[in-house]
Amino acid sequence: MSLKSEIDYLVTEDGIARLFGKSLKDRAKELISIDHPDIRDQLEEQWKNHKTFITK
Repeated sequence: MSLKSEIDYLVTEDGIARLFGKSLKDRAKELISIDHPDIRDQLEEQWKNHKTFITK
């Protein structure tokens, strides 16, 4: 089990995300960028809704 702060790279068939030392916002962008292209728009929308929720 790893803490999120211990993960440096995440590799999928759609790309590589470097996560170490990044903010939650930047981590989300990195993870969305390497997810399957067919669902990236949906994930971006969900992130926007989540971000709004956690900043209230």
